[in-house]
Amino acid sequence: MSDSTTTIDNRLRSLTQRLCRRVDALPVDLPTERLMREELTRLLSAGSRLRELSESEQESLRVELERFCFVNDWDDVLRTSGIIHPYRFRQGFPQQPPDAFLEAPLVDFPRSWSLLGREIGFPIGVPASVLTSTAKWIDYFAKHGFNVFTYKTVRSARTPAYAFPNWVFLEGSTEPLAVGQIDSARAAIRVRGNRDTYLQHLRAFSTANSFGVPSEDPAVWREDVERALGLLGDDKLLILSVMGSAEPGEPAAALREDFIRVTEEALRTGAPAIELNLSCPNTADASARDGIAPPLCTNVAATVEVIAAVAEVVAGAVPLVAKLSYLPFSQLEPLVGAIAPYVAAISGINTLQVQVEEDGGAETFPGRRAAGMSGVAIRDLGLDFVRSLNRMKVENDAIDFEVIGMGGVMTTEDVDALLVAGASAVQTATAASANPYLARELSESRSARRPSDEARLAELRELLYAPDGSFRTAGELADHLDVAEEEVERQLNPAGEVDSPRRFFELVALIEQPAEAGSDHDPESGPWGPPPSVEATAATDILDQELRHSELETLASESLPPRELARLTHWELAEVESRSRLGLIVSFEYEGERRLPVWQLRDEGGELLPGLEALNRAFGNDALAVSQWALSPNPQLGGRPPRELLQRGESDRVEIALSKLGAAAF
Repeated sequence: MSDSTTTIDNRLRSLTQRLCRRVDALPVDLPTERLMREELTRLLSAGSRLRELSESEQESLRVELERFCFVNDWDDVLRTSGIIHPYRFRQGFPQQPPDAFLEAPLVDFPRSWSLLGREIGFPIGVPASVLTSTAKWIDYFAKHGFNVFTYKTVRSARTPAYAFPNWVFLEGSTEPLAVGQIDSARAAIRVRGNRDTYLQHLRAFSTANSFGVPSEDPAVWREDVERALGLLGDDKLLILSVMGSAEPGEPAAALREDFIRVTEEALRTGAPAIELNLSCPNTADASARDGIAPPLCTNVAATVEVIAAVAEVVAGAVPLVAKLSYLPFSQLEPLVGAIAPYVAAISGINTLQVQVEEDGGAETFPGRRAAGMSGVAIRDLGLDFVRSLNRMKVENDAIDFEVIGMGGVMTTEDVDALLVAGASAVQTATAASANPYLARELSESRSARRPSDEARLAELRELLYAPDGSFRTAGELADHLDVAEEEVERQLNPAGEVDSPRRFFELVALIEQPAEAGSDHDPESGPWGPPPSVEATAATDILDQELRHSELETLASESLPPRELARLTHWELAEVESRSRLGLIVSFEYEGERRLPVWQLRDEGGELLPGLEALNRAFGNDALAVSQWALSPNPQLGGRPPRELLQRGESDRVEIALSKLGAAAF
């Protein structure tokens, strides 16, 4: 257990408060609801002692509470607690994104980044996926600070999605797969997951999806792409992903011609770049092993034929991007050498094909055992892919292309690692599906240790990698960092490599700590490094505002307008309004209207609880703070909320509990 100074996760605090209120509303006479009540009560028993929990224990509790809400479809509880899963796995495709209820701008990074000939904001984005399937989805993530989008793959004819379910969390799969164990894009790996499976760690989880490659008719998607372009600012970039297809048994030319056909439609949208999806492991083919055709990019000759034909049609009007699957260096090198003359960038990796089953061995996705795995399991494959591409560029001056890296990006360290490894931009779908705040976290964590521009990236890249793209040895790193070799070795894995983003950035931090004078830290830095920048503080304020807005939204739904309270209490409306202004009752402004929380009324209604003026005064007339304290289980009151004791006239016990917070309440 940690001591009382442990910082409590704000979203966990909010989640426990809301669930404490929700559990009381569950019926006790229905078997299913009774079991739900018992399980939730057990989980919430820790909620009254949050300050006693370590950070890891808090995360475990939060995951279990989130899992309960997820399985029982209590999305509203998660959302109002500031826990947003933009894509709802337990619902079918297509979906609408959540309401972007906060549109305050992010901290601006200097526009010192570029991609495909355009200046952009910080190069973090969302790849072609269901999270970029419409202009509304792209607008949602743009408002959350993402800047580089690839519109979900479109086709030359309307194509429906596979049957529900389409996307599941996986059991386990919380560690990256070893690069050496993956010898092709079609690995025979078996994983488990089903509709009720939930993530086990907030920033280290994996998923599997089976959507096929759904697409609207060209007339529909052209209009929507144009709409998306109109919604984005000039610091953001939209790439349009396209894919051709051919029926089994058709000649090879049919695939090439369909790629040309869909590319011609794409050019009509005005999209500033086109990505050729050569990587999808989800295309059905009854004649193929497991019913899934191998990605086109595994066939060098066929890939070159398609890219060359499309490049001739495009004729330089827009840059082309080639989307590839993960391939070992020996397979990737000849492919890249052949396609490099035609493309401005290479993106990758796509999901990794695996076999997905439920606990009993049944197919998770009925009729299709093979699906695409993403998340932390493929993190090192994505990093290896980017390193391999950068190595080819270093060794061959005749090729030049940018790299858009993705695959297993879950944290800010993962983003930085791909940028340092050679990516010009980074995209993530799995993390964004469960954490739309990743871009904000990047801006919040901005510091001198992180790559803030392309020049800084070049410095860090030279520090970490040898010219051939391999990791430097411990001795080389020690020389470059000018530290003792044993300091470096503490950050290496058993194989003597800097094999993870976190290991490398711990090394960078080692040499970039504030200067010390004797044994004392720089007084400007404090014991934990330099104070937060104005930008970081502003980013934190935005997150706080968003959470507060969400909580006020919930409180407003549980409140009354002054006229209704006057009716219940038999007061004149003027008296209610006067008491509100004077702070004699709890009230607040929401969307231009005065609201009064209903918890102030006794259960039978018509009478207000005692002590409201003193409570209001103790919390500075902050209705949200008052309400949360009054309705939350309180360890000083035997785990019961203060409101319950006020209902019973025990205001003296409430006074004692409040005084322990240091508030002069009564």
